[in-house]
Amino acid sequence: DHYFPTPDRDAGSRCTQALVSSLLALGFKVIFLPENFAPMESYRRRLEAWGVLCLHGTELSQSWPEWLSKQVDRIDLILYNRPHITARFLATLTRLYPEAHRVYNTHDLHGLREALEAQQPKQLSEVLTSPPSPPAQLEAICTPQEQDILRQMHGVISISAKETALLRRHFPRSVHTVPGYICRWRGGGASRADAARAVLFVGGFGHRPNRLGMEWFVERVWPLL
Repeated sequence: DHYFPTPDRDAGSRCTQALVSSLLALGFKVIFLPENFAPMESYRRRLEAWGVLCLHGTELSQSWPEWLSKQVDRIDLILYNRPHITARFLATLTRLYPEAHRVYNTHDLHGLREALEAQQPKQLSEVLTSPPSPPAQLEAICTPQEQDILRQMHGVISISAKETALLRRHFPRSVHTVPGYICRWRGGGASRADAARAVLFVGGFGHRPNRLGMEWFVERVWPLL
């Protein structure tokens, strides 16, 4: 993935961390390869405490293929996250471990997202109010980069059942829905009085769909509330 998961900062990291813990629970020995190779001490140490081998540091960022090929004889499964990161590592890891089972975690369909974002605000509002029929062409929901990646995978996972259905039209046997993560409620019961006083939105506005979604919510839903 792009860096060691920061589950207190973004939902994507919570998904990645959940996948790591699930693999460990299934008996895998896990190696985490972050694109930026940043140490990220506190977040890395959490993974290392679980027994995950974490690759990091400037020196290793320049020589990770050589180091990995010498240290690890066999890898059974490679779980790729996000298209631009997968594109960086896919060819090298396939060359080093051609027998490894390749699985791609979409997080979302960038082609479909970009198409929605490109629409004018009025059109976008209409789309969110009344969703159109899903496009049938792979080119309409996936970027060229995503299409190339999907064709090289043995399996694909998505957190969205809707996106799984779209992809299964083109890859009927290899796409599966895997929930992002499970939340366990540890607080006490909230009363109606508490709920009436405040509304809390949790999300990062660095992710443009979050901002568009909140703008739509404030414009179309909040007045009704």
